[in-house]
Amino acid sequence: MTYTRENIRYCLLAWDPYEAEETNTFGTEPLPISGLFNWAQALDGKREMPRSKEEFDAFNIVHINITARNLFLIPTVLSKIDKSKTRILANVDFSVELWHQNFHYPDSFIEYLDKCDYVFAVEPEMAFILSCALKRPIPVIPHPSDIEGIKAHHSEQRLQQIGVAGHRYDPNLLVPHLMLRDLPPGWQTVLSGMLADVSPFYHLFTFAKPNSKFEDYIKFVAQLYAVLETHTFHTYGRHVVECAALGVPVVGPSKIAAMKTCFPCTTADSFEEQRKFMLALINYPDFYMAVADYGMKHAEEYSLRSSANKMLAFLNGGAAA
Repeated sequence: MTYTRENIRYCLLAWDPYEAEETNTFGTEPLPISGLFNWAQALDGKREMPRSKEEFDAFNIVHINITARNLFLIPTVLSKIDKSKTRILANVDFSVELWHQNFHYPDSFIEYLDKCDYVFAVEPEMAFILSCALKRPIPVIPHPSDIEGIKAHHSEQRLQQIGVAGHRYDPNLLVPHLMLRDLPPGWQTVLSGMLADVSPFYHLFTFAKPNSKFEDYIKFVAQLYAVLETHTFHTYGRHVVECAALGVPVVGPSKIAAMKTCFPCTTADSFEEQRKFMLALINYPDFYMAVADYGMKHAEEYSLRSSANKMLAFLNGGAAA
């Protein structure tokens, strides 16, 4: 069949009832968190855990985000669905550099994943590795963001603060501290991002922003002057996309795929180049505005509509891009 926005019946599998309840509140929450869960909104679907064959029959696309803990879902779902009516869509969680910590039985991992009808990756290096393992082309389709909702919080007021993005699985924060410790007078560094506990890093920055509700976090980021990304692993870069939508320039490495899409002029792998770009953003307003405007324009590539179009093209056998 040809999938369209009108006839696709999409389900993002949730094997945690709390997560399912949270995800199905799209429209009641002011702004949904970016990333994986946005597929339910982009494709007008649901996130839940069907139990019976009859419940699975309500969907023609069942999406599994593969982790180390839920690989068993693939054979479980296969035993429940009618393959003539329902197809399995899968992506693999985590950066590829972290797979060795999560998938200890690669033969089983590949065998189960290959049983899925559709497999996609969120960034190019992951797509390449999966294509080697599965011996079939793997498209790159980043998870979507509510770009329109994020842009609604764009702020013309910018503080003299450089955000440093901290990440749960990759807390590379000493190097950014050393790189930015002698900024021009009056400038501050702010630790932000997805860190369960920021207290071990308080002493490295002017202050640290604890985790908060997503919309409150977006309002906070909207007033930053620029952001330094710290990822050392390959990732698609959800936080970069959010900054781009807000018009907040980001300096970061090429391992973050969204850097090359939204901020090619400030993408650098060497710490020396990253510092030069950050100082250029501070010292040259025209360069700053050009980088910010480019990011806001290209953030649209991650919007709900753009992502849905890419996914439907892939499901229909065409190019995802």
